[in-house]
Amino acid sequence: MSEPSITPPLKSSREVIVRAIRTISASPERIWPHLTDSDLFNRYLGLTPLEIRMDRDSDNLNLPTAVMKFFGVTVARQSDPLIEWVAPLWFRRRREFAGSPWHSIVSLQTINEMATGCEVTYEMRFDVRWWFKPFFAVGRHYIKLRISSFLSRVDVLSKAEASETSPAPVSKVSIDRQFCRDRYRDYQIDQQLLETLLDWIASADMRQLQRIRPLQLASELNADAKALLRLLLVGNTEGLFDLNWELVCPSCRGVSVSSSDLKRIKAGFHCDTCRLDLTASFDDALEITFSPTHAIRAVTRSAFCYGYPVQTPHVIVQQRMGPCEEFELESLKPLMVNYWVLPYKHQGIAALGEKTRIVVSEENVRVEEINGGVKRLSLVNQSSLPILFQLQEPLKTAQCLTAAKLTSMQDFRDLLATQILAPDVTLGIRNLTILFTDLKGSTEMYSQIGDAPAFEQVKRHFDLLIKIVRNFDGGVVKTIGDSVMAVFSNPLDAVKAAYEMQRQVTGIGLILKVGINAGPCIAISQNDVLDYFGTTVNLAARVQSLSRGDIVISKTLFEVPGVIEIIVGEGLAHGLESVPIKGFFQDVEVVRVG
Repeated sequence: MSEPSITPPLKSSREVIVRAIRTISASPERIWPHLTDSDLFNRYLGLTPLEIRMDRDSDNLNLPTAVMKFFGVTVARQSDPLIEWVAPLWFRRRREFAGSPWHSIVSLQTINEMATGCEVTYEMRFDVRWWFKPFFAVGRHYIKLRISSFLSRVDVLSKAEASETSPAPVSKVSIDRQFCRDRYRDYQIDQQLLETLLDWIASADMRQLQRIRPLQLASELNADAKALLRLLLVGNTEGLFDLNWELVCPSCRGVSVSSSDLKRIKAGFHCDTCRLDLTASFDDALEITFSPTHAIRAVTRSAFCYGYPVQTPHVIVQQRMGPCEEFELESLKPLMVNYWVLPYKHQGIAALGEKTRIVVSEENVRVEEINGGVKRLSLVNQSSLPILFQLQEPLKTAQCLTAAKLTSMQDFRDLLATQILAPDVTLGIRNLTILFTDLKGSTEMYSQIGDAPAFEQVKRHFDLLIKIVRNFDGGVVKTIGDSVMAVFSNPLDAVKAAYEMQRQVTGIGLILKVGINAGPCIAISQNDVLDYFGTTVNLAARVQSLSRGDIVISKTLFEVPGVIEIIVGEGLAHGLESVPIKGFFQDVEVVRVG
């Protein structure tokens, strides 16, 4: 088996082909996400939304089935489709139907790069039931017109993306802007950004509104991500936006669990599509999205398709293969990829070289570099079962608002303090930066200047620290006496915040001890606060106790790229020490800064 032909031979006399071709002056990478957006295309065809069900197959495993209804009556039932692609070259889907005017529909989209752009082909093949074929002539003409219209939209979207401009909205609805402005009246927000957000909500389509990803939207609007996120968080407290905690499968990126309440999120969850039992984590699996409430704009949650490349942009190859079948690829750049094989659930990492063969068996997956006899990549199924094979680029979470990012921000602590985990749930965090502070000589200060003046000084120092933590995208977890525990998703922000803390606290005549560490920990709820525990947290607290009024950081944090540049840039001296720390069996290496 090799890459699909644009014009394969007819299957039977019942088969009807509808095809449209268009030249688009954009790269395949720009065209790909728009051309393969099956959900958008089905809307263009004027189809009704699908009702997705999970049936059981012969092995008693979940099997997605899509049901199409007209006026409440089921007119077609689509079984688990055959979905294959190689990004950004071609995408093929075969749907089998029961109780509809056709036996099956095969759609094939291909992108052929040329000197002046790309030739884009959208082809559909209908295996029509005999009794419906006489009526299909009119339908065939309509479908071709809709395909041509869809390709025109792909052209517009691709060119707009290439030129970094926004295409004209398809439609725009009216929203009560004054009502929204009134809800934000008591908050410090970016008023111009609010108007930009309202403009976007008025023109966005339903799919965009169902899952607003704040960091991605900020990039699209060329807006400050922190300011946009604050708008959405404030809007959540004021009933304008719903906040959704979503457990996302790391393989298919499908949302397995969605809840408006963090207490309903459990440590384990199941992905029906991949048939996997998974463990939730704050870094990878738990993502936060938003959607408008009816107070702004009514959002209908309708699916017109499922299982297409736009939903899984990290998947570059998806191929079904029968037993003893081989699949070859000509053009694929050398890169590191993850592979994923069902039903065996094989997964791992492979380095694709100039010529690579990947062989699947019941027991394992072998990755072999070879000298000749194959194209760029050869996939071989030596097992006795049909398989679904995926090659995935390493997951990019830069535009995902993970729970680790959100819960480490001060706006979350201020606005959503009631969002905590259930008492019996602990979720892992792969990497978080923990900062502890303590005022040096505060006990003596109380006895020297009196309780009331000393308390005012301590309170003033707290106000300064909380403001600094907020400015550097961190969050204050708790205060203990005159100490602060803060967290940061970015370790560089923590180091910058520590220096600014010492500078400003020194300015009011106090001495601040600071300790910082970074690493894995666990998130739990304690005393009605989202808190963090583990060795990383314990060491951060111990490191702070070593401070003499300077900044002490763990060697682990010191070795994070960019940290030494910050220290040197601030003109601070630093030195490595190996010290015994209570509770740790071996001496711990720390760096004293200042």
